[in-house]
Amino acid sequence: MFLGLSLLRKIPHHFNYPTALTKENAEKKYRLSIQMLSWMKFEISLLFGIILWNLVRSAQDHTNGMGWLMPVALAAIIGTTIYFTIQLAKK
Repeated sequence: MFLGLSLLRKIPHHFNYPTALTKENAEKKYRLSIQMLSWMKFEISLLFGIILWNLVRSAQDHTNGMGWLMPVALAAIIGTTIYFTIQLAKK
C-alpha cells in the first residue's frame, strides 16, 4: 500500500479531477492531490502500525481492545478525502 501510494504520487496528471484543469489551476490541483495522497499514506501507515502494536500487545495478553480504532481511522480517512475533494472542486 505504501509503495503503491508513493508511486501514484508521481503521476498527478493522470488523476480524475472534479473540475477541468487549465494552465492556471493545474499546478495547484496537482499539489493538492499530492498532499491528499501524502496524508492518506500517513493515515494508513499509522493505522497499520497501531493494528500491529495491538496484535503484539494482545499476544502478550496485555490488551485493552481495539474497539475505538476502526471508527476513528475511518473518520480520519473519510474526512481527509472529503476535505481535499472540496479543495480540489474549488475553482
